[in-house]
Amino acid sequence: MQITVHDTFGRLHGILTTDADTAHPRWFLQDGNRELVRVGDDMFMVIDQPNAEPLRVVRAPADNPATA
Repeated sequence: MQITVHDTFGRLHGILTTDADTAHPRWFLQDGNRELVRVGDDMFMVIDQPNAEPLRVVRAPADNPATA
């Protein structure tokens, strides 16, 4: 399963999971192989960067701040 997220600067990132059918899937940034933790329905955080801003899921073109 792949999901597209954006950071606070509007940059898009792909995140992947290979075990989406499990109770606690592991998520990874496609462009950096960093592990993420899901903190809400539409937010992810990089595990080893607790002070970083969350990555938000892109649900529709209007949700992408780079095009707003």
